[in-house]
Amino acid sequence: MLNSLWLRAWQGASVLITIPLVLRYLDAENQGLYYLFLSVASTQSFFEMGLGLITTIRASHEWIGLRVAVDGSVQGPQRMRAKLTKICRISLTFTSAAALVFLTVAIIAGTRFMDAGAVSHGDHVTVFFIYIALMSCVMVLSSMIAVVEGCNQVGAAAIFRLIQSVVGAITLWLALLQGCGIQSLVFQATSSLICSAIYIFLWRRRFFASVYLSEPDDVLSWKTDFFPHQWRLATQSIFNLLAFPFFQFLSFTALGPVESGKLGLTLQIALGVQGLSLVFISAKVPHLSMLAARGDRDLVRREWRRQLAKSVVFMLVCFSACLLALGMIARGYESYYLRVLGIRETALLFGGLLATAYIYGVASIVRAHKMERFTVVGVFAGVAYSSAAVALCGSMGNLGIALAYALVTLLFVLPASRYVMKAFEAEHLRA
Repeated sequence: MLNSLWLRAWQGASVLITIPLVLRYLDAENQGLYYLFLSVASTQSFFEMGLGLITTIRASHEWIGLRVAVDGSVQGPQRMRAKLTKICRISLTFTSAAALVFLTVAIIAGTRFMDAGAVSHGDHVTVFFIYIALMSCVMVLSSMIAVVEGCNQVGAAAIFRLIQSVVGAITLWLALLQGCGIQSLVFQATSSLICSAIYIFLWRRRFFASVYLSEPDDVLSWKTDFFPHQWRLATQSIFNLLAFPFFQFLSFTALGPVESGKLGLTLQIALGVQGLSLVFISAKVPHLSMLAARGDRDLVRREWRRQLAKSVVFMLVCFSACLLALGMIARGYESYYLRVLGIRETALLFGGLLATAYIYGVASIVRAHKMERFTVVGVFAGVAYSSAAVALCGSMGNLGIALAYALVTLLFVLPASRYVMKAFEAEHLRA
């Protein structure tokens, strides 16, 4: 069977492959709208309030006594199955409510951003409404996919996400090739929703039926078992919006859709590389959670360090290759170079993102122990990101936004993460 890590990597790569088509088939203004729509959609992680991650971790802790039977259903002690069912029902109920709130807020906010950017609407507003509605449905079904990973089915979930990403990318490519423009996002979201429905209701129907339709354990509740962890992630999510989503909104309103499009395209490349690199850690989160549940401290520490080293090296190599490619494009393909940020801005973003491997790694190992230690760091970082970006954007444009991100990440978030890790190691990873 293919390694789940590489399946996740190919999933991320399929996103990067869309970039040449965006450059070729969207003009500068529609490029800005394209990344505005994606940025608004990305805020759904705030409305979810980290519940997908919590569900995966809690399911992992219950899964140590469960298994998947030959017919695809979940088997094991009734008590553990009942707890797993309750965890999944809480997740689905909360996410469904969160999706409705996201839909309402996103439509209002997105429309106002387009007005502020002085965009000639056309049918852009209608396309945006449909796209956000579809993404709200995808959000609900994704909460169910998170359960699969928590049940030690990382490979199965990775195969699904790979298929979903490839189908979505191919749909987007074909729509762009047919001249659908910004409406291509609607076709992509539709294909993603269809893939999720097929996976849940056809491909893994026995698995989900045995989990969601069993008798739940009423001892568990959202208020006592989820909320103490979730409010911390929710607080972080609020201030996380003051980083990349806010940067995109700031660039769109202050500099216009063309400059915003440059930032959006460069961020897609940078975050795509980041996503590819972090699979070394993210693919191991359920495994680390199960090791933590067993109390195997030495193995948790060794496995975490090994995956973190792989992530940092891979990210460094990829970022170096991207900067080299950008330099070559600047010399030979000036028309394409004018659609992305310059080398200085890109290097600053890459420098800040390189530090995120360690930051993400620390957050992952802490959360694998059902803890959250980044609430205060997240709050101060969000305020610092937005304040610095606003202060520098007026005089330096997108360069100021990139500089703000690099300075805050390297001078505050990275040292704070190191402090969190030292305290956590002393408390939980040393005998």
